[in-house]
Amino acid sequence: MSPSMAESKLVLYGLLAGILSGVMQFVVTIIIVSNFNDALASFSISLISNAFPGSLKWLVRIVLGVSLFSAVVQCVLYGVIFGVIAEVLTKAGLRMPVAAFISGVLYFVAFGVAPFITLLLIIGAITRLMSLLLVHPATYLALITLFSSFEGPWSRVFEKGPKYY
Repeated sequence: MSPSMAESKLVLYGLLAGILSGVMQFVVTIIIVSNFNDALASFSISLISNAFPGSLKWLVRIVLGVSLFSAVVQCVLYGVIFGVIAEVLTKAGLRMPVAAFISGVLYFVAFGVAPFITLLLIIGAITRLMSLLLVHPATYLALITLFSSFEGPWSRVFEKGPKYY
């Protein structure tokens, strides 16, 4: 097998893998969308279409219909790009299956792991912000419970009656 044949095969394999993964994403999206409550879905679509004047409603309907196919197009493009990466790795001296595996791992990390980590970082930042905002109510809750549950030095000061009646 000549190197140029291996290069075109990897790009072709990347294209094929992109098409199939895009179709899988399309099917998953259809399943998720079809499982939503019909009332919620019709409310959302009517809310979106009512936000635009009559002349733009056709555009909104087209965009909503075409948006399902965008995952397929994206996956095809990504498949070709990562097929080219596998091609470059073969030019660097790696065998075709190893280069394909490495480009697949890069694809998995870029579109599977990195978004998940980013989401966790965003959630962590929001949690830290919320914890800063909740410091004084949480402190109040803990102290009022502590003061009313146990007798301590605060009992002598605050629960002591007046000296003179």
